[in-house]
Amino acid sequence: MSEPHNDEIRGRLDAAILDRFLDHADAVLNMTELMVKDRRPTRVINQLVGSGTSPGSQMFEAHEALSAADFKKCVGGAAKELSET
Repeated sequence: MSEPHNDEIRGRLDAAILDRFLDHADAVLNMTELMVKDRRPTRVINQLVGSGTSPGSQMFEAHEALSAADFKKCVGGAAKELSET
């Protein structure tokens, strides 16, 4: 039995959903770059970077979840971070 290629590995989520989370993280990072140039408080920028990029990593983790409970935990965490952002 041969090893699957990366494009053959299947997860729980559609690639389009994961792409949207990557786009969200990019948008947050672009916005925080503008905030740095505008001399906004570092604490606010750091908080936004953390809560704005975390949902993507959590959704990628959910994509590879081994159980339904783990999937729900990851998606729930992503939702909380999105709300915070």
